[in-house]
Amino acid sequence: ASPPKAQLAKISLQKRKGNRLVTLHTGLEHPANDLPKLCTDLKSSLATGGSVQNRAIELQGNHTTAAHTFLTTHHINARIL
Repeated sequence: ASPPKAQLAKISLQKRKGNRLVTLHTGLEHPANDLPKLCTDLKSSLATGGSVQNRAIELQGNHTTAAHTFLTTHHINARIL
């Protein structure tokens, strides 16, 4: 099975303790999405750390526009919130 074409990745920015910023990617909960591979590709292309937590991808730092560009070039609909 492939991920649905109508899925929308929502990219948001959260502030954590110590004023650290985290870029959060939600909306990719469909089981056909390979989140660990997508997270690895995002981390290597953006040169940052991150992880998959509860079917969401968290990247360290403010990477909203770069992550939006990455996802749209990989044919994933994305919106910055």
